[in-house]
Amino acid sequence: MKSLSIIFISLFTLNGCAYYSHQFGLGDHSAFCSNIENDRDRHNEKYYISGSQFFYITKNGDYYSEKEFNQLTSPTLINVSYGGLSAKELKDTAKKVFTVKFTNTNTNKNICSSTLVSSDTYEKNYMDSILGRKLLISSEKGKGASGKEIYRDEGKKSLSIQYF
Repeated sequence: MKSLSIIFISLFTLNGCAYYSHQFGLGDHSAFCSNIENDRDRHNEKYYISGSQFFYITKNGDYYSEKEFNQLTSPTLINVSYGGLSAKELKDTAKKVFTVKFTNTNTNKNICSSTLVSSDTYEKNYMDSILGRKLLISSEKGKGASGKEIYRDEGKKSLSIQYF
């Protein structure tokens, strides 16, 4: 009985820590897309690709790394809910996205851009995402996309990218 309770407590603690770490803003997406540049107009500014990673996005616009997603949707947490979604609903409705991090060569600030893996532009974005590749970025005025809009594949945000 004693060993069974130790195993249960260990599993609960491990899953609980993974679950609560995201609630406090310590998620992998926040770490990956840190040092974000202010939302402003850009005109042919020099950037380089400093990283790329796959994430899952929920219909609430929350991002989870594969590790976080697997922990949140594990069978041990099937009745736990986060953001109004149970673990089963989260697993059934989340979509996979490919996120590229661009770093400004002058300011060392970042821009992150996500593409649904199911979208038409994913394959091209994936092939173009070579670490260290230099590019020019311009933004279109009045454009912007939340995580919910990316989830719904509403292509509202537009970065014009020219590769060197």
